[in-house]
Amino acid sequence: MVDDEGHAREVVGLALEVAGFEVLFAVDGREGLERTLQELPDLVLTDIHMPRMDGNDLAREVVNRMGRTAPPVVGFTADRDAVDAMRERDVFHAVLRKPVSPSALISLVRSIVTPEGAP
Repeated sequence: MVDDEGHAREVVGLALEVAGFEVLFAVDGREGLERTLQELPDLVLTDIHMPRMDGNDLAREVVNRMGRTAPPVVGFTADRDAVDAMRERDVFHAVLRKPVSPSALISLVRSIVTPEGAP
């Protein structure tokens, strides 16, 4: 999970962990890209508006550098105007608008990856 807002990382991370997912965190797009290339996660969940590298650039870099092995990238933002533009890009598997309900987020993530330790 990549988000510069600590509270968002805490709330979303906790919801995903309770649902059985292992969550790695990054505070901006550059750190998120580095962690993605090193850790090879099953999914990248990224905010869009962040310092150093925004979520759009992060998604593009993940796809450019990893090609067909790139994990799905889910973008989320509170910027209503950005949602439609994000959906038109080929780099996002899905786009969510903040605030995201934990149940909707977990359902989406479960549709993409299986929780850690699940059969």
